[in-house]
Amino acid sequence: MNPPERYGFEGYAPKASMRDAPPRPPTLEPQPLEGIEGSQWANISVLTVEEPKSYRQAKVSPQWSDWKMAMNEELKSLKENDVWDVIPKPEGRKIVASRWVYKAKGNAQGEVERYKARLVAKGFSQILGQDYDEIFAPMVCYNYLRLLLALSACKGWRPRQLDVKTAILYGMLKEEVYMDLPEGSRLDGMVAKLKRCIYGLKQSPRESYYRLVEYLRPFGFAITAWDPCVLVHKSGDLFLAIYVDDITLFGATGELKEQTINVLKTEFKVNDMG
Repeated sequence: MNPPERYGFEGYAPKASMRDAPPRPPTLEPQPLEGIEGSQWANISVLTVEEPKSYRQAKVSPQWSDWKMAMNEELKSLKENDVWDVIPKPEGRKIVASRWVYKAKGNAQGEVERYKARLVAKGFSQILGQDYDEIFAPMVCYNYLRLLLALSACKGWRPRQLDVKTAILYGMLKEEVYMDLPEGSRLDGMVAKLKRCIYGLKQSPRESYYRLVEYLRPFGFAITAWDPCVLVHKSGDLFLAIYVDDITLFGATGELKEQTINVLKTEFKVNDMG
């Protein structure tokens, strides 16, 4: 229906109604990928193992032996890094709680490759001014990662990726922090006096970042003016981008890059991802 002429719409064409709309195209059925049978779709990235939510659930789990082995590996790592001293519980001090976190690592076929247990502190129970102060930890900006990738493409560099295992544990604590001993290893009247950072503490990411930066300073690295998580060698030929426990090296393949990787391996447990 056209609008009446007296309203001044003489030059406008009437809008199409829903009845005039073209028919929708038919919905296409999803097609399976080549080489994958229909029954195999259910096995992709689906783990059949139920991850415990607590230590008590892990003890009654059918995979208790696997979870216990994972916990022992975590405790061994904590002992090797000399994370705490076991002391009598101090009077008048807040004790930070701790708990176990369990994770089953699987492959694309839904098979469990590894059982992992992590001891974490309940950072929400920390007291500001007593258990922690500064907590801000810088994170590399994606814009500067793109800049370094563009620079690598321009100069023909091949970036090198490193993964620092248990990076948080390398941070040194400045405050006195007392934590409950792990479930399954607790002693009456005893607590852990932390000497190093541990997962879950509010200041752990900040302290582990500064530990890495301060270690690299004597070897000619300095923080760039444009991003605190990008370090540059004094020669200007090598850049390091830090993202929590991942380090990416941008520079020409040669002696300087290999020396830097060896320097990192002497102080930290590093996986060279290539």
